[in-house]
Amino acid sequence: MNLSTEYHLESIHNPDMHAMWEFLNGPGYQVDITALHATHPEIGWTSFATWAQRAFASGP
Repeated sequence: MNLSTEYHLESIHNPDMHAMWEFLNGPGYQVDITALHATHPEIGWTSFATWAQRAFASGP
């Protein structure tokens, strides 16, 4: 299976799957990271890159 194959939304007949792909191909998820951090300064925020380095640095 070629994962890079693109499908037209009209070919997705399941209403839930159609709605999901329409959302992901359109606005998707958006967040204002700066505002989120400012709103919750009590949280020790970690970037994904830093988390991944820490999580996988020592191995299993």
